[in-house]
Amino acid sequence: MAKAAKKKRATPRKNTAKAAGTEITAQRAKACADMEPHLCNVVRMGEIAASLFDCSDQGSLRVRGRTP
Repeated sequence: MAKAAKKKRATPRKNTAKAAGTEITAQRAKACADMEPHLCNVVRMGEIAASLFDCSDQGSLRVRGRTP
């Protein structure tokens, strides 16, 4: 009688989805950290523009005493 062929053991699968997820999270964190100074500059420019064009007391578009 012939011997039955042995089956290869199944190797446990590595959790590639989890590894890819952590890699993506690391890349996203680095991108946010790289972008933060630029975003702060944009916000600061917006604050300056808002203070220059603040018309709440006049009701018109006066900028430093000039009228349109």
